[in-house]
Amino acid sequence: MKKCIVLIGRAYGNLCSYGVVNRDMDENTVSENLRRLMSWDQFSSSNGILVTREQPIDNGCLLTSTQTADVLPRIDFQFQKSWSNMHTFVFFMEAKNLYANDFIKTDNRNKTSAKASHKRYVKKGISHILTGYYPSTTCMLGYVLEGTINDAVNGVNAQIASVLSPKEILTPSQTSYPTLSAYVSTHSQDRTIFHLMLQF
Repeated sequence: MKKCIVLIGRAYGNLCSYGVVNRDMDENTVSENLRRLMSWDQFSSSNGILVTREQPIDNGCLLTSTQTADVLPRIDFQFQKSWSNMHTFVFFMEAKNLYANDFIKTDNRNKTSAKASHKRYVKKGISHILTGYYPSTTCMLGYVLEGTINDAVNGVNAQIASVLSPKEILTPSQTSYPTLSAYVSTHSQDRTIFHLMLQF
């Protein structure tokens, strides 16, 4: 897990230096830019880490004729490392755009709602991990594209307190990469979710 965080941290720093991300960018585009930078980074090859994006989630069962692969749950990032003894480590990250304030995108007149991004982070991110829709070894990624990390996290915490429990809010944590802002949330049955906030 630590090397995966280092890898995303290195890609994040490089992506910031290119200056191509703005608040109008959709999260899939941000994620694809990060994936490309991670795949180009010698750190991934030297550590034997394979990064894939929009990875279908393998539940350990074969599909039947009544199922289709097109509707399988997909997750933003899968990190996989295999060793010669056939042991494999798999780690996941699910990304969501976050905004601290409402704003109007430059290409349309529609308001982008900060509160809607906070709700989506909880409903489509945290709750999906807690219900098993995403694997338990999933870390949340927040792309803060408008405003500050602190304000975006406060918005997320307001949603958590409303739909889950005030005891499950994000609290600051430590990370193995200095430029990443890390948080942790603790849920029922002592389940813990790690969160990384990337401000652009």
